[in-house]
Amino acid sequence: MPANKTQATDQDVRAFLAAITHPTRAADAQTLDRLFRQITGWHPTIWGDSIIGYGRYDYRYDSGRGGSFLATGFSPRNPASPSTSCPAMRISAASLQG
Repeated sequence: MPANKTQATDQDVRAFLAAITHPTRAADAQTLDRLFRQITGWHPTIWGDSIIGYGRYDYRYDSGRGGSFLATGFSPRNPASPSTSCPAMRISAASLQG
């Protein structure tokens, strides 16, 4: 089976945040990063080319396909406001990894 399109990378999060040129999006992203770190206790990872994720969870479908994905995070690429995600809401806390 093919790998998931969105994968964790080793891109530097601080450099990614520093490269945001729009002043409002940059400030919002810095605030969200601080809040996500404080609330989750997890260090961020860049997923794909524009998602800042915190934590990770593993999943497996009945079909056998599985993978890992960020537990929660955001993307500052949206011109109106950063989008946030919490795909791990329906899984047990025991399966989350910081």
